[in-house]
Amino acid sequence: MKEIEGRAGQHISEACALLAKEAPAALTFNGVRIEAARGDTAGDLEARWIAEMDRQRTEYEASDLYKRRQIESAKRQAEEKRLRDETIKSVDAAGVRAKYPWTDNMGEISGFGGGYESACRDMVYAGLAWLDAHPGADLKASTYRNVYGILNPESDDAKALEKAVTSACPDCSGAMHQATMSACMFIARNGWPKYVEAMTRPKP
Repeated sequence: MKEIEGRAGQHISEACALLAKEAPAALTFNGVRIEAARGDTAGDLEARWIAEMDRQRTEYEASDLYKRRQIESAKRQAEEKRLRDETIKSVDAAGVRAKYPWTDNMGEISGFGGGYESACRDMVYAGLAWLDAHPGADLKASTYRNVYGILNPESDDAKALEKAVTSACPDCSGAMHQATMSACMFIARNGWPKYVEAMTRPKP
């Protein structure tokens, strides 16, 4: 039986249309093998593929492995929420939001707005609370960025700052991590007024 090679970015409908045309032939799409006999339509093949995907998903969701992973995921999410809630509570108690107000003229850290931007600001404020509690900290960080584009903290203090920043959003993306750590490093070196100046949008 002829084996059809899938192409990157190909949709299942496209793959099934090609498979029907080349029948008798077979193709593996997203790990599911489909075999086409002469007379099979693209619609038949796609329906068969969907049915097999559903069967495999149902089988997996009934497995002990899936149940174990669900329990682990729920525990991880609960721990992340606990850590975030504790961090935000300590940030609010430290009064850094009032001490370092985000003015209406300041731009966004992320550029994505909404909850994403709010989480970034929480991370920066968590960093500011740590910086206030550790004056004179050694914040040496290499300028090298790893494959995720993240600053690599070198000193113990820089690592502690990073831990404080990420505790405000334990599931943060690499981009959030990089942007907020860079902001905290800038503020530590130059002060809040300079950061406000750097983040303030020019008047039209």
